[in-house]
Amino acid sequence: MWFIFAFISASISGGKRIYYKHLTNFFGNFSMGFLTLAFSLLPTLILVFILPNEIDTWALSLRFWIPLSVSLFGIYPIQTYLFYRATREGDVSTVTPILALLPVFNIVTSLILLNEKPSIIGLVGIILVVSGTYLMLLQKTAKKRIATPVLMMIGAVFCIALGSTLDKIAIQASNPVFYSFVNTLGATVVLWVLFICIKKKNLLRRCV
Repeated sequence: MWFIFAFISASISGGKRIYYKHLTNFFGNFSMGFLTLAFSLLPTLILVFILPNEIDTWALSLRFWIPLSVSLFGIYPIQTYLFYRATREGDVSTVTPILALLPVFNIVTSLILLNEKPSIIGLVGIILVVSGTYLMLLQKTAKKRIATPVLMMIGAVFCIALGSTLDKIAIQASNPVFYSFVNTLGATVVLWVLFICIKKKNLLRRCV
């Protein structure tokens, strides 16, 4: 069942990359992240009321709050900046294949934080994915150095891997519906604050 959900999620995410590329021409990095999450708030809030959600907020342990805080105030801002800047400045056909490296980083973060070890078949599959990604990028990068957008996307993918591992820790201490809403709400607020701060900074530069 998990494979079906993962496949659907990957298919939807792949289709969104093209729209992200167009939208980054009109919006900044943090404003893109803010708008994307802001439109996700209402559906997530509806799920909180529809699906079973028996959570005592005051009884949540540090296994919930620490991963959530690290994700919101550390990982997510960096990930948002790197991802949307790489999407804006790089070709979709060049930066998108980098997302296939996510399982490679997930192995490291899951092993360290969750003590989850991959199976032999899983390792073989990851090696094949990495090899395929390398071959896809080989022709584009053969005559020039690795472009900055590619390096930025690699950084963004690492952030996604680390964040998803922290998400699992927090979900185990709560439940997927409640965590999704709190995470989306918190990330929306953080990115909105960053967007406002950067906007004010640009206005100040113009005045000076």
